[in-house]
This record gives sequence, structure tokens and C-alpha cells, in this order.
Amino acid sequence: MHDPLSSLCLVIGNARSGSTLIGALLDRHPAVACANESQASEQFWHGYDREALCAELLENAARQRDAGRPSAGYQYGIEGSEKAPSAVRVLGDKIWNPALLMLHGKPDLLAHLGQLLGCPVRLVHSIRNPFDAIAAMHARSGAPLLDRARWYFMHCDAASALRARHPEHWLDVHHEHLINAPEQTLTALLAHLELTVPPDFIEACRGLMYASPRRRAAEIDWDTETLRFIEGRMAQYPFLQCYPSVADGSRGAGTRPAPDAATALRPAETIAAAVSDEKPIQAAQTPIPRQQADRGEPELTAIVVMHDMMREAPRTLYSLSRAYQRALDGLRYRVLVLDHGSREPLPAGLAQQFDAEIEYRFVDTDAVSPVAAINAAAAEVVSPMLMLNIDGARILSPGLLGWLRRASLLFADPLVYTLGWHLGPDLQNRSMLEGYDQTVEDRLLREADWRADGYRLFEISTLAGSSEDGFFGMPAESNCFAMRTATFHALGGFDERFASPGGGLANHDLFARTLAIAGIQPVCLLGEGSFHQIHGGVASNAPAAEHPWPRYQAEYRAIRGHEWQPTDGVDPVYLGRMPSTARRFIGTAEAYAAAKTDA
Repeated sequence: MHDPLSSLCLVIGNARSGSTLIGALLDRHPAVACANESQASEQFWHGYDREALCAELLENAARQRDAGRPSAGYQYGIEGSEKAPSAVRVLGDKIWNPALLMLHGKPDLLAHLGQLLGCPVRLVHSIRNPFDAIAAMHARSGAPLLDRARWYFMHCDAASALRARHPEHWLDVHHEHLINAPEQTLTALLAHLELTVPPDFIEACRGLMYASPRRRAAEIDWDTETLRFIEGRMAQYPFLQCYPSVADGSRGAGTRPAPDAATALRPAETIAAAVSDEKPIQAAQTPIPRQQADRGEPELTAIVVMHDMMREAPRTLYSLSRAYQRALDGLRYRVLVLDHGSREPLPAGLAQQFDAEIEYRFVDTDAVSPVAAINAAAAEVVSPMLMLNIDGARILSPGLLGWLRRASLLFADPLVYTLGWHLGPDLQNRSMLEGYDQTVEDRLLREADWRADGYRLFEISTLAGSSEDGFFGMPAESNCFAMRTATFHALGGFDERFASPGGGLANHDLFARTLAIAGIQPVCLLGEGSFHQIHGGVASNAPAAEHPWPRYQAEYRAIRGHEWQPTDGVDPVYLGRMPSTARRFIGTAEAYAAAKTDA
């Protein structure tokens, strides 16, 4: 690698907006090594020094090149992309999509990356007709169009704020202009990186591109509410003004007369003057407008506890968003994230970038047990249902909230619970001794493409010890369970005498006390669950010899007068559907392990 580097190029943008294509085109240049969703971006560059970051980007780019740059069923490899590392002057990364939200939520992160590498950080913003991008996201995920539209504009908010902060290092690349005028667009793109155009570069890149942009919007039967929402949001962003609105009668099926490619790809500060009908506006500083006033009070409040989870939080937050959760049937819900005494708190505003109804609070405390903070937050809850997740390192399955709502409508006093899984081939306090770590897990999650289908998480996970009896056994605890808010208060909430790290057995205790209530109806959600990310948890990631269970039992015995024991004689109702990926967990963990050994 050439040292010093000329620049670091981060390719950002919405899903299905052409950013993967731009990353592949850049990697075809002999002086550019462009990674594709590097592990560094998935970890928000946390913990990387210069040597490690450069090595990760070079290795990712080489690995992607060798594999043909696969992504979402397509191959983006271009013949002739091979290069000697010593020739690389520009390192690039088509970053993991949520990393854009982190760049917005942590204003000093770009400056940090520039200082770390000793070079400018240049941003390339890939933009596609909103109707086409939203339609493609809907087709790929199956999520409702309006949810995908909110997800799209949440990223537009982040991009708009970044654009306002860094105009001198910013370039908008419209996907349609790239396809229709590749020579002008690619020349402008390379000029942004202070690179010249090699003799065979344009023709080699043409071979990867369609003859014309694919009009995904024409494949969708758009509803009026979504159309109006998209039209209203489009008007807020200068970089979307070259696309037709619903008022143009096109429903996103084409592009109205736009500036030529060279003009559209000038640096950001000149675009407003170049587009005749484009008015500069204040960059969006807030996420999607809150919908609560129109929707009424929430039916459900979820309290999620986090502690030093900079890497894990974005996945958990995404799994709680309307963009990911399915079949909500109009569920009104609110998520309250308690960042409990973290040494490195999450960036302000990050949580709401995933969904407007996610509220973040930093709890400034030296307490190692979060139970008092949970009780204090629960005291403010006005929704009839309360969901508790004492370990925020857990990704939820995509039907969990929808089935929870159905259970709340079916039963007067339900205890709705889910089983727990550990990501990886075994319980994490065992697999970590065999080399399983965050790097392995990041790769596992990336290859599973869980954001497109969260039920794939079952394919890469193992039943947690507390859920070892499978769907038709009774778990020792649940790390995602819900009850009537009134029931929680009648129980006195979590017992605040549990002062051990992570709450000790406070979660087991509350779960057991709820099961003991006369008239309570336990409801197990079939085919749903929570999936634990490895993060150094005090119990889930402690080796067996160092596990705090004896200390937890001693604390429990001091509080209750006896050791904790599993609850017997429970007769739950089973509600849900069983995706094929989850059916192997119908039996016990022992039966599953035996079947795996026999195979």
C-alpha cells in the first residue's frame, strides 16, 4: 500500500440504491482497493488502529475480488480488478448500511478516521429514485412499503446532515446518471478522489452495468398513504429534486428532465446553483417525524437495557424497528433504551435513527445492577403492555412484536415469553474457548444476511442454557418477555435487592414470580426468539470455571431464603408459526446435539 494514502473513500447510501455497484467500479481502478461492508464498518471502526484498519480494508477487498464481489444474488466482479497492494493509493469501503447512521450520530467520527489514517476522508453518496429503491427494498424483505419508505428517509436525514457538515469532501452520485452517462459520471467520481481515468477503465465498467436503470417502482401497486408520505419527504432534500414526485403523475416510474451527469455530480456546494428548481434548505437534524400524535398512546412499551454495547446496539435497535418487524397490524409501540453506566455511551440520536419511537436515555450510575433503573423507567409507562429485555445484546426475530400483540388481545392477563439463543455453533461460554469471537460472529451475521430475513438467525444459533428444553419445555428465564404493566407494578417490579452485575438472578426471579400469579396465562411464542451477540457478558460469556452462578445463587438465597429452582407444572399456550429454520429446536438441546452427532 502506498504510504501516505491519498484518501479514504466511504461509499454511503440507502439499501438498493447502487452503492454496491459504485464500490465495485472503484475497485476496478488500479490505485483503489474498495472493501464491501468491511468488518470495520460493522463495528463502527471501534477499536481499530491504523495498521488494523488498513489490513482489514485490503483483505476484504481482495477477498471480495477473488469471490467475484457477490451481493444479494448478484456478482459485481469486474475482470482486471487485480492489483498489487503497493499500487493502492486510495482505500475505500462500501460501508455497512447502519454505519451511515453512526457517522451522523457521532459527529467526530469522520475526523477521527482522517487523523487515524493521515489522509482526507471523502464521501460518495449513492442515490437512486426513491420509488425504485423503496420498491426494491419491499420486494427483497417483504416489509410493508410505508415501513421501507420510513427506513429510506431515515438514511436521507443522516446523509443530509453529513452533507451539510462535510461539503468539501462530499459527492452525490445518482444511479440513473451513472447508468445513462457512465463516462461523465465515472470521470467526475475519480476526479473527486484526485485520480485519473485509466485507458480501459470506462469500457471495463460498462460491462457490469445494465443498459438502462431498472424501474422497480412500476412493479408495485402503490397505496395513497405511502405515495403522499414519499412525496412529502422528497421535497426536503436537494439531492432528490431531480426525481419526479407523485404530483408529476409518474409514480416514480421515470425521471423528469434533470441536469446532465457532469452538472449533477459537481461537489455538493455547487449543486443548488446548477439545478434550476432546487432550493437550498436546512439539512435535516432530526429523524423521521414522530407519528405518536396521529396514532394515539402506545399499546406496548419495551424497556431494553444496554451496557458498553457500541457494537451490538445497532443490530438490536434495528430488530426493534418497524422497518424490520413484520405483521404489526397497526401496533403502536414505544422502545425505551437504558444505556446503563456505559464507559462509552451510545451517540446521542443514534437510537431514533432506527425508529422515531425509540427513546434513548443514558443512566449515569456506578451501580452494576440495572434493576432499579428499569423499575424507575417502568414507573413512567402508560401503555397497557410492558416488554422487558434486561440484556440489550439480543437481536429479536421479525415476528415477535406482532405475535406479542395478538397474545395481548387473546388473554386477560398473559405472560408472553420467548426462548433465547446464542449466536454461533455452541453456547458462547464454550464456543469462545474454541475461537468464536466478535470477528467470527460478524462474518456469520453478514453471510446469513439476517436483516433481509431475521428467521435465518435460527440457522446460525444454538439454544441458550436457560432454554435448553426447546420450544415445548419451560425456560428458566426469558430475555424478552411481556406482561400487563399493571401486573408488573402489582409484583413490585424487579426486586432491587439483586445488586449483582447484570442483575444476577433478578430476571429469573421476576419470571418465576409472574408465573406464580393466580390467573396468569403463560404464552410461548413459537418460531420467535432473541439471539445473543457475544460481547463479554458477565454470565453468558463467562467460561464455566469463572461463571458467577454460585455467587448469584448465594445472593438469591440471601434474599429468598432458598436457592433458585426452575418452575414446575406450567401449562403454557403456544402461539405463532414455525418457520422451517426453527423446526430443529422443537426438541431439547440434548436431542438436537445427538441428532447432529448421528448425522
